[in-house]
Amino acid sequence: RDFCLSRGLGDVYKRQIKNSLRNLSETDRSIIQLQYGQGYTSTQIAALLDISPNTVRQRAWRTRKMLKAVLEKEGIIL
Repeated sequence: RDFCLSRGLGDVYKRQIKNSLRNLSETDRSIIQLQYGQGYTSTQIAALLDISPNTVRQRAWRTRKMLKAVLEKEGIIL
């Protein structure tokens, strides 16, 4: 399932988010894709990746913050 299309995002958002996701570590990318693309909970992701649920939440928060900064820098969001 396409993460961006499932969120109803336009082509510009889609392209920028996909480019930003490519620059993430494999673990951070997996967390975001599992959480937002497939609807997994932090507990489920933690079990899949063999890390703690708190680590999942912290990494997801940090990644969302980074993605927001990238999109703001590109003038896509305010």
